[in-house]
Amino acid sequence: MVKTENVGFPIYSLAFTPKKPRLVIGGGGGANRSGIKNAILMKDINTISLESKVLSEIKFGADEDGCMSLAIHPKEKVVIGGINRSQELIKEGNNENFQTCAQFSPDGKILATGTSDGKPTYFGKAFFF
Repeated sequence: MVKTENVGFPIYSLAFTPKKPRLVIGGGGGANRSGIKNAILMKDINTISLESKVLSEIKFGADEDGCMSLAIHPKEKVVIGGINRSQELIKEGNNENFQTCAQFSPDGKILATGTSDGKPTYFGKAFFF
């Protein structure tokens, strides 16, 4: 069985939670005021019918970017979303490299992120707990 649905924005990242078939979806139209929302959704998916329902939604402002990457902790109820800085901050010279991906280690003790400058960054568990 295959099922497709429209979430109302371009999808740039998605990941399943480890225990239940819940899907976290991130994306959006970006900081260009296009009218396309920037958001992260969590959806419950029925494993038999593939029907889904929104459990929660976080919307970002029109001046913020969409969620470009997601990482879900393998044991704790933690979701990390990579959202780039607003265009205003970038114009002011406050421009760090864009996060392009994120992943927790299998034991959940390290979060690794990758950025557009080609340098991975590692965060120990004490950083996010």
